[in-house]
Amino acid sequence: MASVDALKAVVTLLQDDTAVAALVGTRVHGGELPRAEASSQARHTALVQYAGMIPGPGTGGNLAFLVYRFDVITFGTTPQKADELRRAVQDAMKGIDRATKAATLIHDATLVGGPVHGRDPDQDWPFMSETYAVAVSECAVT
Repeated sequence: MASVDALKAVVTLLQDDTAVAALVGTRVHGGELPRAEASSQARHTALVQYAGMIPGPGTGGNLAFLVYRFDVITFGTTPQKADELRRAVQDAMKGIDRATKAATLIHDATLVGGPVHGRDPDQDWPFMSETYAVAVSECAVT
């Protein structure tokens, strides 16, 4: 049984969304910002990071799905631009209805925290952050 890359699936989902792509192009990253992107901030960019798992009926039982928590951080040149991207990301995440991305079946996504706004403490970039619970099949789709 092949395992899934849920982080890559969420990144791909956001990259494929037309409203998100209109704002960021290909600048949706998983885990951390690449050095080249970090030196180009602040501009529209989305960052998806693991934020743990949520115990549920699929974790540890006979059902074959997992529920991951993801923080989605959106950057912009101003707080308003960071929020504009956050809203596009939220629409994309709310619109999931059994989507297959990066060989992973995403069942759904639920907003579980946020929005939170702030500025990067090192670079002073405006950002917004929200946390989602994302249910994915435990087995890769081939």
